[in-house]
Amino acid sequence: MTKTLVIVESPAKAKSINKYLGSNYIVKASVGHIKDLPKNEQAIDKANGFKLNYEIIKGKKKVVDELKKVAGEVEKVLLATDPDREGEAIAWHIANEIQKKNKNISRVVFNEITKNAVLQAIQNPHSLDLDLVRAQEARRALDRLVGFEISPVLWKSLKYGLSAGRVQSVALEWIVNREIEIQNFKSQEYWTLEVIFTTQQKESYTARLYSVLNRIVGDDTEDKKKLRITDQAMIQRCINDIQKHTFVIDNITVKPRKTSPYPPFITSTLQQAASNVLKFTPKRTMTIAQQLYEGLDIGGETTGLITYMRTDSTRLSDEAIEAIRNYISQKYGQKYLPSQPNIFGKAKKGANIQDAHEAIRPTSMKNEPLIVKPYLTDEQFALYELIWNRTVACQMEAATDEITTVDTVSTDEKKTYLFRTTESRPVFEGYRVLWQHGADVQTDEENKEWSSKLPKNLKVRDAVVPEKFNPQQHFTKPPARYNPSSLVKALEDAGIGRPSTYATIIDVLQEREYVILKDRRFYPTDLGISVSKFLQERFDTFLNEELTQKMEAGLDEIAHGKEKYETFLQKFYDLLERAVKEAEQNKDKAGKVLIYLNNKEGNRIKCDKCETGYLVERWNRNGRFASCSNYPDCKNIKNINEKGEIYEPQKREVVPTAEKCHICGKNMLLKEGRFGKYYACIDYPKTCKGTRPYIDPNVETFNCPKCKIGVISEKKGKFGVFYPCNRYPDCDFTMKSKPIVQKCQNCECTLLEEKKNKKYGTQVICPLCKTIQE
Repeated sequence: MTKTLVIVESPAKAKSINKYLGSNYIVKASVGHIKDLPKNEQAIDKANGFKLNYEIIKGKKKVVDELKKVAGEVEKVLLATDPDREGEAIAWHIANEIQKKNKNISRVVFNEITKNAVLQAIQNPHSLDLDLVRAQEARRALDRLVGFEISPVLWKSLKYGLSAGRVQSVALEWIVNREIEIQNFKSQEYWTLEVIFTTQQKESYTARLYSVLNRIVGDDTEDKKKLRITDQAMIQRCINDIQKHTFVIDNITVKPRKTSPYPPFITSTLQQAASNVLKFTPKRTMTIAQQLYEGLDIGGETTGLITYMRTDSTRLSDEAIEAIRNYISQKYGQKYLPSQPNIFGKAKKGANIQDAHEAIRPTSMKNEPLIVKPYLTDEQFALYELIWNRTVACQMEAATDEITTVDTVSTDEKKTYLFRTTESRPVFEGYRVLWQHGADVQTDEENKEWSSKLPKNLKVRDAVVPEKFNPQQHFTKPPARYNPSSLVKALEDAGIGRPSTYATIIDVLQEREYVILKDRRFYPTDLGISVSKFLQERFDTFLNEELTQKMEAGLDEIAHGKEKYETFLQKFYDLLERAVKEAEQNKDKAGKVLIYLNNKEGNRIKCDKCETGYLVERWNRNGRFASCSNYPDCKNIKNINEKGEIYEPQKREVVPTAEKCHICGKNMLLKEGRFGKYYACIDYPKTCKGTRPYIDPNVETFNCPKCKIGVISEKKGKFGVFYPCNRYPDCDFTMKSKPIVQKCQNCECTLLEEKKNKKYGTQVICPLCKTIQE
């Protein structure tokens, strides 16, 4: 009974820690959560203070029994789950299960999996933080309540299987609203003018037209302002007038500009940087970071390479800062080392700091990227190098540039024309020796600072001559669609959700087919647009950015012991109940909440059939459509296009032909169905069922080897492309792949086809006798 049981979440983490502890310790893994809420309404007892009724997760009973068994055989138990709310909740669940076997249970926390950190944590056990547990439970309960109350309304109104979440719905709203903004964006033309000026010493530089008296471009006022030229005629008037003027250099300013290093990574900024630089999805980033944190075999020793990757703090420990500064001094020299450490631990005003540990950093400055590279996969190395460079760079000296701005003006009294150019010359690279990646910010071309290389000997009042004019046409661009990086940044800036859940939120939006990721940009689907529209119209009082921020703030208050679990949930559940009741006020006879369609003026569209109802949006397995709000009394149905506009489908052309029906002998019509053109009897489908495939004369055909009369050609069916005989149903010969014109080795068939076999690969088979060809 002298041994100690240490319980962690993952087997990889258990393996790493086991190597640091002696034979008196037994390390076991719970393999994540051992308990969860059941998927029914009994999960939360709303009448009893929102008590959560947990159950052992399916498949985890064996793990729990093993933990109980070992706990009963040791002197004490140390719960070493992750140092956040989720880890605290896992530890609490484990403690509740094993306390009957062993009451000597303590909590230990370490921010990195290294020998010193683990041993120090083992020597400083403490009790569970129940405030953190309650904060995690409150989040879980709130998310479950939202799902159970709102999702059924979605199922009844749109289609079964849809979901609505607190943060997920806000993120979807942003993506949909951005798409609407892009679709409604009216691009505007504008022109810029660059002029090459030549000095008396025959040196030249390029400057952009910056401002001009308004009267030159068609305004009678004498105000000078930053120029916006909107058409070619205007730019030509400027060029013609500029050629009548002489120019001098009016002003030269030289200023140093210091750029401070970026702070070390927190969860959200790591996801953003990995997305921008490495093109990783947030989910991929967190998976690889977990591997680096839990430990890898580095030269025969299991080592955790980074600190805990779910953190909101940019703080670095004093020991870490000292080690980084020593490394910079030895590797890069004293000029790269600031006199005092760069401190990033203070939160910006209004920031929502949760579970403030250390920032994400390397656990040891001995583990340089190139030293550990042979032991890492390409993805692990790329992410580790990114974390290493950002961490070291954050403690380096600021980068310095020399910014020279030259103003060139016309020599008339009012200085009608002002041209400006700027040159940026690096003086000291500072932290940029390691970190050259900037923020994910798009600069509008119209407002972009114009820069050009300048001659060295320019002086104020020097005369210059405009030699060459380069007018350029531009068009304003709509705001960019969200990508994984910018969506994570938007969520972080709004204080919505937790950085550790951003990857899951983005995954759910894609799994539910609300959005698709194309060219690393999020596009809402028709379903996503409908869901977002429904939630904005019916639940705007509950699923909105402001209330979601208040929820996050409330969860933080619970974690710090300043808010009670029951009070918090009751307050927001009352709002949720009210929102659901309001949403269900407009129902049709089938109990579905109606989503009214509006015209361009924003008014409801009246049904053109019954003239008493209004057109509403509905969904079925084939997609969305419009129908009357009086359904089923009025069965008026309309089509909806991608923009949500009602349209009348084009009538499919019907062409009389000389083809005779093989059943009744009457003439046949050439029609077009969803799988293409076909022949149908003139009496089809009322009194004759005669149909026949249509063979396009431009499509390759093959003689049918079975009936010897018909021909085979490519057709599209419900399950994809296939090759049937055109005499179907008299001849049922069909092939699943394009025919190969080759005689069978076993029969008289003249066509063969390829078939894929999991065991033997691609095989060539006769479609008649099924013989495999050698």
